[in-house]
Amino acid sequence: MNWTNEQGGSWDLASNWNPSGRPDSSKIATFSLDEHYIVTLPDHREIAGVVVNAGSVYFSFGTSQLSRRPPGACPTSRS
Repeated sequence: MNWTNEQGGSWDLASNWNPSGRPDSSKIATFSLDEHYIVTLPDHREIAGVVVNAGSVYFSFGTSQLSRRPPGACPTSRS
């Protein structure tokens, strides 16, 4: 699933993703916008992985966690 909001915003807001929705344990979150932005994670989420292809993405977790399925550290890559 691709992040679409170059201003940043909430992970949970469906319109920030293409296709609309939010990544779940079967989806990879992809960030390809050539911008600098903050993505906030208001609750614990489990996803398949994270890929950062461009720009600078900062994640604001607060007390939330982002984990990957199967359990373990969420891999982050930059192509």
